[in-house]
Amino acid sequence: MKKLLFISLLIYFSSCTTTEKVVDYSSAPTWVQEHPLSDHYYIGIGVSKKRGVDDYRAQSKKNALSEISSSISVSVSSNSILQQQENNGKFKEMFDSSTETFTNNELSGCQQVGRWENGSEYWTYYKLSKAKVEEAKTNAIQDATISLKQALKFDRQNDFPRAVSNYALALSAIKPYLGDRLKTTLDGETIFLGQYIIDHYRSLINAVDLTYNKEDSLKYDAFKPIRRLEVSLTRSGSPVKNIPLKIRPTSFVYNGEYKFNNKGKVLLPAINATTYRSKEVVVLSMDVEQLIEESVTDDLVKEILRSYETTYLELIYRLNEPKYTAPAPSTSSPQNESSNQTSNTESNNSNSGNNPSTNSQNRGREFKFKKFSDNLNRSLQRINEVANEVNEIGKTIGESTTKAPAQNLDSYKNNTEQLLGLANENSFEDDKLMNIKQFLKSKNPSFLTHEVELAIQKFTFEDKRLELAKMLYPHTSDKSNYYTINKLFNFSNSKQELNEFINK
Repeated sequence: MKKLLFISLLIYFSSCTTTEKVVDYSSAPTWVQEHPLSDHYYIGIGVSKKRGVDDYRAQSKKNALSEISSSISVSVSSNSILQQQENNGKFKEMFDSSTETFTNNELSGCQQVGRWENGSEYWTYYKLSKAKVEEAKTNAIQDATISLKQALKFDRQNDFPRAVSNYALALSAIKPYLGDRLKTTLDGETIFLGQYIIDHYRSLINAVDLTYNKEDSLKYDAFKPIRRLEVSLTRSGSPVKNIPLKIRPTSFVYNGEYKFNNKGKVLLPAINATTYRSKEVVVLSMDVEQLIEESVTDDLVKEILRSYETTYLELIYRLNEPKYTAPAPSTSSPQNESSNQTSNTESNNSNSGNNPSTNSQNRGREFKFKKFSDNLNRSLQRINEVANEVNEIGKTIGESTTKAPAQNLDSYKNNTEQLLGLANENSFEDDKLMNIKQFLKSKNPSFLTHEVELAIQKFTFEDKRLELAKMLYPHTSDKSNYYTINKLFNFSNSKQELNEFINK
């Protein structure tokens, strides 16, 4: 009985114990036993289990090509265009899709070196020439450089549409390498191609001036037409022609499309002010989005170019305050008024054929109208009295406070003009920074944050923008608004460095 129990237990434990069959690789080729290395080829070794896989051959190939793809993918440089767009989810999605397409095209040049299988696995060996991959990158850089030279030529001519179009073509050529800095040379100068293209594109759309004749009044009356206004678009004093104008949404409704003419001017029409607010701000800029839509065909490049803002002009319209004048008090005596009323009543009686019913209605209307008129006159008189009281208060306590701001505003204006003049000089950015530093030291001026933004936009390179932002912060009167300067930077480390500087 004990012997039978022992045999039963032995059979039971034997059935519970499984050992995976050891794969014998002794007969496998060398590349299976040890991953090969090569100075001339990217190597991909793929393996797939046979069991439970519908098409293990295709899976093995996919794994091999995936390894090659990982080998040729460049790491994203910290200052690359791809890094600048790190918070742009739409761009990231489009870039990943574009990169996948490009990689598949490159991998079509892979060669199968060998395959091997046993009872449970299927192995494949692929390689891709490093020289071919490098050749593709070199060709892309050459194509981009050709388009870039054309863009710079049109840029110098203030031909914005063709300059934008060629900057876009240059970016399209290096689209698969936006994560790389692509070091190359241009006219004997060493540059990082992608960033160089972006820097000059940003300079193109920011080194413009939107102006209007300051003698034109920006006052308006509620629900009445606003005066026409001529706006000019120039760059280094030369007109920028045939560029669409963008008017950001406001209570002032401008219907239709507007474009700067051959003289770089556009006339805003007289429109009705459908508002009574004390201030209305109309923001004007070049319509860069329309320019991109008309000049650029690649969707990914469109997304890149749209992410950069252009110079804008704020038109601050202020409401003319209505003035109320109370009617002069009546000088007629009650006796005269009674006589007049009697005369009017007699006249009405004669006209109405002495109809008692008509006379009663007329007297009722006259009484209501007189009561309404008296109430209105009293209200207007009270308004004038309050206005006079306010003026008297202003004379007694406002003289010391109302004159100073006017003087400060003139100071702000003069300081801003000098700052923007120095920032807009056609010289190296290091020289411009030095001149601004001397100006700040000698004048110790004050600025508003939005004026600082205008000056920073005159600079192209990120590090120079950051240096200027730090330089102007101590001279800014509304420091609580200075956080808005961050929108002028593309790199997160620049924004972080400025915030740390402000919070010291």
